[in-house]
Amino acid sequence: MPSCTPHSSTASRTQPWVGFLQLPREFDAILALEHKAVAQVVLEILRQTIGRVGDGQAGRQEWATISYRHFARAGLMSRSQTEFGITEALKKRYIQRRQLGARRFEYYIRWKGSN
Repeated sequence: MPSCTPHSSTASRTQPWVGFLQLPREFDAILALEHKAVAQVVLEILRQTIGRVGDGQAGRQEWATISYRHFARAGLMSRSQTEFGITEALKKRYIQRRQLGARRFEYYIRWKGSN
């Protein structure tokens, strides 16, 4: 297995946080208590929103357009597991979703204290 060295790329030398995501403390509870598919869906939305620079709070992206196929590939899940994870995360209000067209959606992480 190749070794990982810090500062292995130009981007990491100028911005050492590139490629890393600081997870909210609440994610620990999701990992411990929820089905794996729910945790994978929430994690991917975290990566695609607060894990990216954007024009939202603290300079992070707030909404992300993510396809079912993307969720499945990112979490190595089947489509049915992806659907289950999204449905449960919506039901438990970990995430919000808004429709962008006939079959496209954007996702948002619900923060503690948000409505």
